[in-house]
Amino acid sequence: LATGVGTTVWSKFDDTFDMTAGAIGAFPGGSFFYVMGRAEAAITGSLAPSGGALTANGTTGGGLYIYRVNSSSFADAWLQHWGSAGNDEVGDIFATNGDIYATGVLRGVPEGANPLGSYAGRMDIGVVRISGLSGTQQWARIFGTAADDRPTAIGLDGSNVHVLGATLGTITIPTSSSSSNGGVDELIARFASDGTPGTY
Repeated sequence: LATGVGTTVWSKFDDTFDMTAGAIGAFPGGSFFYVMGRAEAAITGSLAPSGGALTANGTTGGGLYIYRVNSSSFADAWLQHWGSAGNDEVGDIFATNGDIYATGVLRGVPEGANPLGSYAGRMDIGVVRISGLSGTQQWARIFGTAADDRPTAIGLDGSNVHVLGATLGTITIPTSSSSSNGGVDELIARFASDGTPGTY
């Protein structure tokens, strides 16, 4: 919408079954923004990449996707699926002047390039790094407990990735662990830009 006017500047639709956009991110001063969502089937139509439709992860649907859109023309530059073969859920997205970092609920090990970590069961937290220029997945990490875990936010501090979330269990990451205090506990995890776990 145009500022203070309420007039639609542009709009655009995709074509798939049960597609939900859940997060949006942009680098200040940049000419692109990024949308993350969840789709039950292959994304076709105007948002499909030039090479053809991308197939959603798994056979039960719930594949996560990110696409890059030009802020002026609203032309999509690329679209990339990420996540597991399970029924995943959208979390948060953070855009830098180079790469995109996103998080979500995963119900299985990450697919695609350089998967890191192990699936602990039920709902785990997934983190992915994607090239803002090409849409290529750099790595995807999963961590969590045998209970339910959910990310709520992701951000960067220099080259470190920070994930905020909630857990019902006792979480262990290779360099640190924490015990549940009962009920829902808050968690924060830190990773290097290559996906290596860090400490606080």
